[in-house]
This record gives sequence, C-alpha cells and structure tokens, in this order.
Amino acid sequence: MPQDLPQQASLVSETEHEEAVLKAWYAQPEVLDLTWLAHPSRHHVRWRQLGGRWVMATRRFSGGPSLQRHLVERPPADLYVSTSAWLDPVNLPGLRDETKPAPVLLDHLVVFDLDLGPFSRKRLEEVRQRTSKLILWLEAHTDLALMHVSFSGAKGFHVVYSDPDRTPFAEPDPRTREQAVRAHRQTLLQRVVAAGHAVDTTVTADTRRIIRVPGSLHGRTKWACAVLPEGQIHRPLRTWVMGLPKADTALPLPRRPPREPKQKSTPKASKKKRGLTLGLEVSTHVVGTKDRTAVVALLPSKVNEQNELERTLAALPDDVAPLATFEVDGRYLLVVPRAFPRSRAIAVLEGMGLKAIAARHRADEHAWISLLKSEDASPENITPLGWSRLENDVGHPWSRPHLELCHRLGLDAPPSSGDISGSAEPALRFAKRR
Repeated sequence: MPQDLPQQASLVSETEHEEAVLKAWYAQPEVLDLTWLAHPSRHHVRWRQLGGRWVMATRRFSGGPSLQRHLVERPPADLYVSTSAWLDPVNLPGLRDETKPAPVLLDHLVVFDLDLGPFSRKRLEEVRQRTSKLILWLEAHTDLALMHVSFSGAKGFHVVYSDPDRTPFAEPDPRTREQAVRAHRQTLLQRVVAAGHAVDTTVTADTRRIIRVPGSLHGRTKWACAVLPEGQIHRPLRTWVMGLPKADTALPLPRRPPREPKQKSTPKASKKKRGLTLGLEVSTHVVGTKDRTAVVALLPSKVNEQNELERTLAALPDDVAPLATFEVDGRYLLVVPRAFPRSRAIAVLEGMGLKAIAARHRADEHAWISLLKSEDASPENITPLGWSRLENDVGHPWSRPHLELCHRLGLDAPPSSGDISGSAEPALRFAKRR
C-alpha cells in the first residue's frame, strides 16, 4: 500500500449541502420532462449518485413524474435516459454479452452531441452556431424529423431526431437488428462529419448511449438540462441564455474562458534559484484497493501538437481504454480510469517512454501527477478535450476515484458494464515543488 497517501478530509457538510440543493430541485412539481419520448417505459434510466456510484434503474417509469417520485428521497447528481427503446429495458445485457439472449431493440433516436469547453458564453455561443448550422444542413440533406434541441447543462447541446426510415428494424434477429441500426447510424454520421460538422462521434451510432434527462441538474455546474423552444437555437445566445433554468448554487457563466496569465521571464530572473510553489497533485493509486493503479500522466512536452497526441494515443495497447484527455498549462494530461494491476500500469508507462513515472511506481507503489502548478490556479484552466476508445472491450475494472477525477475536471464517462473498484474520492494533495 502507498505509505504517503493523505487522509481524506471530511466532506460531510459539503455533501449534505449538495444533497439539500438536489432535494429542493427535484421537489419541484413536474421538473423532469420525458414527454418527448413516445413510450418512456421502454427506455432504461441510469444516474450517478453523490458518492460517484452509477445506478441502473431496476424498474420502468411511465414518465417524468413517476421517475421524480422514485428519486426524490435520494436525488441523483446526474440523471440519464437511453436513446434506444427496448422491449425490456431493465437489466440489459452488454452489447458483447453472448451468454444471455440479445435484447429486442424497438426504436433508436438519432442524437447529435455538440459541445465546446471551458464553460463560458463565448464557447457556448460558438457551439450554438455550430448546432444551428448542423440543423439547417440536416433539414436540407436528410428526412430526419427534428424532435427538440436541449441545452446539456454545461458546454453544449443535444439535437434529437426521429428517423422515418425503419429499414434496419426489419431484421428479425435481435442481435442482427441492433448491428444493422448501428451501421445505418454510422453511415449517417460519416456524412455529417464529411460535411464538416464537429459532433461527438461516439454518440450518434451508439445504440447503448444515454443522454441527460431534460429538467435534471448537471452535477458539476448545477444548470439544468433544458429543452429549448422551437427555433431558439438559431438566435444569439446572449438573448436567452440567462433565462435557462438552474439551481441557486449554479456556477456563474463567465463571458470568456479563463486564461492563465503568461509568465514573463527576464535574463536576471532566469539565473535566480526558483522558489517553492504549492500545487495540486493526484495519485495514480486506486484508493480503496491494495495494489491497483490507474494510468495518469502529463505527456511529454514534445507531444504538443494534435497529430502527435493522436499518434501517441493510437500506439497504446488495446486494453488501455477508455482514454480521457485534458489540456493543462499547454501540455496534455492523460487519464485512463481503469484499475490496472500495478505491474501492468508500469509496463504501459514504460512503453510510452515515461520511465520516471514508472520508476516512481516501483519505488513508492504509486505516483503523484501534477494537476495545477499553484494553489492560486483554477480547475477551470484545465480544458477537457474528450474521450476516445470508448468501444474497446477491456477486462480491467473501472477505477471509481479516477472516474470521479474525470467528472470533476469536466468529462463524464458514459456508464458501461463491468466491475468498478475503489472508493469514490480520488487521492489529492497540495505539495511543494520547485
């Protein structure tokens, strides 16, 4: 066990306050909206609890009111509903699970997810314009029927369509049908991307995808996911953004993304001995386990271009997945929220050329990775770039503390089947560094 892991600070009062905010929100009458679904009881529901644990509903819900009654005593931090309708949406087997009968897919909504961080009016206006252009293009080039556009509660919008083309659903075999629907959606997605639209490519073709429930609060920002009035997405953000629903404790929406001030160096200053700074660090140790380690690393400064990042990530072994990437002080931060055996994590790090981090794992059984260089820096300066390799079939369990770390840094991992290890709190510390 790592000997220098910090004692976890008591967060009882903070958790109780957040729970009170959530209870007050979900106590409002008919706050959750599932009326846009033809048959809500055919969609499965998942949520993330305050402690970080993911829960899949074990029953059906006829609509928003019944779902709200079920959750009001233990309100979720984040709440999601499936984009697919199933004959039986409860206890769905995994996509690759051939030990159980394949679930019967009845319908699948076409959803495009567009976002751009950090959370700010400037970025949100940019993604609003992208969303508007996408809708106009789809209207001109497809037969899809627009159902609604919703604000996600943070960095972007979900555009939801129904597809009148039922050809893939003619497949009688459930497993073949689902694959046919995925292939049909993938063809559409490729057309959209080829036309120059920047959408999340992991969403549209995924029949197991979940999206936020309109009316639910975003766990980080405390702004609500909200269905926009028809045509509003085509109007400037400044004319309507402050009318969006949010909790009293919601994060303020800054006009521009925060910028870290540039540090000017002089010849004299460069000759001086650098002093100590107090910065925030995270441990690779999967808290709550004996010898499990996540892969967390600041990539070398030579990986400072997008194409270099893509080549670096593509070279990783298939079991190193999914990959969450962030930009921190001009460098790329990689987080793989899996509970690897320590020997496997060391082998991965050495394969990436990160011998210093691998050596720290051998000496201390874990490593501390810098997130913020000083105690005055803000997490808003960490820019989430996105997920990749979400479809990889990985045998390692999830690391609960590192999933929570990704959530706090602005990337929520789509829930997936498989075991999850560790406690809800990542190991964080302030440390003095030169």
